[in-house]
Amino acid sequence: MVKMMNKRGGEKLLTFWWFAILTLVVIGIVGGVSLMSYKEIDVKRYEAETLSVKLERCLVDLGKLKIDVLKNCGDLNRECGLNDEMFKGDGAFFYDLELTNSNGARVLSCRDGNLGLKPSCLFDADIKVRTNKFPVCSERNVSLRYYEDKWIDGNVKIVTGSNQNGRVAK
Repeated sequence: MVKMMNKRGGEKLLTFWWFAILTLVVIGIVGGVSLMSYKEIDVKRYEAETLSVKLERCLVDLGKLKIDVLKNCGDLNRECGLNDEMFKGDGAFFYDLELTNSNGARVLSCRDGNLGLKPSCLFDADIKVRTNKFPVCSERNVSLRYYEDKWIDGNVKIVTGSNQNGRVAK
């Protein structure tokens, strides 16, 4: 039996294993975070639906159209709490609102955003093909009443679209 007077040799063996285990733990954490923390997802449908719901809530109150808000189309983004920057230039969003009376005649319309997206997303909906690069639209038809010298039954067609992909944490 060997009696150890100086125990430094044992520390050198433990130091190597300690660094080896520490290295494996760090590699595991970094690898796991880099592989699984972010995932590319398609949020276009949810953004388009959220935008259409927000516009509907802004324009319609208990089945009655706030026609003064719709007539003032230039301030619709401010009135409805929408960010103007989202709709400037070749942005990733658009909306197209159309008020028709009970006969189907167009009374009023309001548009903003990148309207070049509308034919693409409607094309995608017609052929029932899902593509990653095409925008996604949401369409809502709301039956309501509005006041212009008298109460008139009508319909508001709200078409919104988004062409923005997002990265979110899982």
